[in-house]
Amino acid sequence: MIRVILPAIVLSVLLIGGGGLYVLYENLQGKQTTLSLNGDNTNVSPGGTAVRMLFENATGQVTKTPDIDLRGQMPPAPDGWYARAYTQADGETIVEAELIQSMVSKSTTNDVLLDYRRADQAGAGGETMTYMRGKMLMALRMQRLEQVNTNTVQGQILGEINASMAMFDNIGGALGQSGSSKSLFARADGIDWTEQPRTSRRPATGEVTPVNYRRFTAKLGTFIEMEILTNAADTHVAALIGQIDMAALNALLPAPAPEYREGVGVFTAQTELSDVPPGESLAMKAYTTLNDGRIYQPLEARILKRMAEGDITDWDTLVKRNGAGFVPSETLLALLGPEPDHIKRGRIAHNLLNNHEPISAAERNLVLQVSRGQILTQADARKSRNYDAGALSEEAMGLIALLPLGSVDPQTAEAVETPAETQAPAAKPTVRRGANGGNFGAENCSIELGVRRCVLGDN
Repeated sequence: MIRVILPAIVLSVLLIGGGGLYVLYENLQGKQTTLSLNGDNTNVSPGGTAVRMLFENATGQVTKTPDIDLRGQMPPAPDGWYARAYTQADGETIVEAELIQSMVSKSTTNDVLLDYRRADQAGAGGETMTYMRGKMLMALRMQRLEQVNTNTVQGQILGEINASMAMFDNIGGALGQSGSSKSLFARADGIDWTEQPRTSRRPATGEVTPVNYRRFTAKLGTFIEMEILTNAADTHVAALIGQIDMAALNALLPAPAPEYREGVGVFTAQTELSDVPPGESLAMKAYTTLNDGRIYQPLEARILKRMAEGDITDWDTLVKRNGAGFVPSETLLALLGPEPDHIKRGRIAHNLLNNHEPISAAERNLVLQVSRGQILTQADARKSRNYDAGALSEEAMGLIALLPLGSVDPQTAEAVETPAETQAPAAKPTVRRGANGGNFGAENCSIELGVRRCVLGDN
């Protein structure tokens, strides 16, 4: 029986396998086995592509490791700082959280700690270092990036995806602002260093929470990734970036980074950098306030939530999101600090232009000029043909009083009048003149520009 069954099984396998290979062969005739995200895939063989992807995955062809040795590339400490080997405790101190070892992403913060751990254990493929100054820490990570093999199916697709994402990253780096967006911090020998959002996201829930630490990242071509994790000030971060030997790193690459510019130096996006650590972020303060157990009005709660997410970062973004006429609550005042004069001017101008009581055409034009930035100082306002102190409302005079004084001819300068209800009446001296000029009170008279002027007291 077995003598009959075994040959039958072998024959069946051969027939099925051979038939499958024949069908695959016929299916591959004149067909491609590569996919494109943007191209026409009508001539692509699904079966052939699947077989090719299985083979490439099994043989590890999708990615390739560049021949780059990063050992010894950590820069010396900036002046006043001390360098030592990075430890996991350093990263946990900066981010104020413990590392959770997991194959699944727990949060952005945990992913950052895992990146440092992988770089620390990568041998030639990564380096880490900690820089200390009192309670301030800067942790630097350099890591070799795996390169996708564009000659493979998945490598080609990943290459197209990475190219598209790089384009958006460049837009974010060039135009992004602080808060929830990326922003360009510095450019070192042509290499952009980007400040990442001060938030942490939990993929499982989508929850975004603020953080106090800061991250600055850069890439040298597509081969080397660098990151600074810190609680230090901007000047210290810029100093550390300036210590990195970009020329030596670029020399390690299989091909020079296209954006690298040898010897250009470090330029920061802001002309003046703070030497004071930023400390607790506004987003973190708003997050703490929002979750302090109290009940807030719906509008105030929405604003606090947007502040916690980094969407509202200062007075300007608050007004941008809620309108020039928005009146902040005591809670928001406590978080944002004193209200700047230009914000006050904007609210007064908005109320004057949109209230129910009509104002004169001259006053409207004057207020519009102030709100549009055409009148910048009190001196400019007084020179305007629309200015008439006697006809302007108290609110309009208050608006002008919030402007800087400006430059005025001292011979013609006059102080901006205060509102009528707070203006103290000025005593006017009695001036007597003779019918023909007279000679009385000669000691109080003088000749000015050919005119005899005499001023006497009240008596």
